Amino acid sequence: MEAKAIKTFAIVGLFILYLPAIAQFRAPHPAGDERIAYSSETVLVSAAVADFLVNAADGRLEGAKLAVKNGASKEVRAYGFEMIREDSLFMIELKDLAASKRVVLPVSLSSDRENSCASLEKRSGKDFDDKFIKMSIADHERDLKEFREFLSHINDPDVSAFVRKYIP
Repeated sequence: MEAKAIKTFAIVGLFILYLPAIAQFRAPHPAGDERIAYSSETVLVSAAVADFLVNAADGRLEGAKLAVKNGASKEVRAYGFEMIREDSLFMIELKDLAASKRVVLPVSLSSDRENSCASLEKRSGKDFDDKFIKMSIADHERDLKEFREFLSHINDPDVSAFVRKYIP
């Protein structure tokens, strides 16, 4: 277990180190959405692909961090660590893919994700664990549905390969 914890912390550390390198390429969206920043270079994909990439990045690690911090059971905390490990790898790949397409990912949470996390953060004990598990299941089901729907109408081979990698 100690080796797994060290590996998880190393991955999270790399992820955290990776963020400042991306931050320097952000410019505010002309329409005023401060949550999403776009590259000043021309985006190399359709708006649908760019939107998919942006939505796929929304709040990937927030619930997992709360599970590690507030989980009452060791199983919920362990699942939080596992989600941090998996979602950190997902985010590294997603950021690389988005950068290759000149799509800059959001630097903050969507209001929906922010509200969900705020609601979860107010809970404790078994109430927290139960709500976290329900939210995790709903999030995974929503992601799976969105990924499958996206694949049915997209023709970018790089993005399609990325999406297929994460569909069971």
